Amino acid sequence: MVTGRGFRFFVKLLNPSYQVPSAATVTKHLQLLYQDTKSDLVALLSGQQVSLTTYMLTSLGARGYIAITAHFVTPGFKYVTKLIATRPLDVKHTGDAISKVLTDIAGEFGVDSIVGITTDNAANMVKAGKNLESLLLHSFCFSHTLQLAVEEGLKNKTISNAAAAGRNLVSKFHRSAMA
Repeated sequence: MVTGRGFRFFVKLLNPSYQVPSAATVTKHLQLLYQDTKSDLVALLSGQQVSLTTYMLTSLGARGYIAITAHFVTPGFKYVTKLIATRPLDVKHTGDAISKVLTDIAGEFGVDSIVGITTDNAANMVKAGKNLESLLLHSFCFSHTLQLAVEEGLKNKTISNAAAAGRNLVSKFHRSAMA
């Protein structure tokens, strides 16, 4: 990005005397910052009983990613939540693969005691939770469960007709200042 013509032009507009560092310099600084931040995070997670939240996402380029957030309460009763990893998931998104990735990343970040995990309701996440069941409590994301219930409810003809009538009414008010 730092070598792009548009970016360099933008920086010149902001500050004509600023010299944009090379891509190698930016990469080196980002890697050092990552290592420092990761070390701090590993120290913070050490010895904690952690609950994880995980979800899968897909980039615009159709590449799969997994994100893992750790949640815990400190001995001083302060609730802490930290995103510990967002990684490409270049393997098939099976429950076995996901549970392995979860345990590998937890180990990498020094998480010794996982007490729970929250996932969506997808079959692969259900399987991953079952694989880890002996280690933790597996629960499902409330908002995802609610979304699935609403989608199922909208399949009901009476409800879908009422929703369509509501959309038409709102549409009428948006199109007409007089209405």
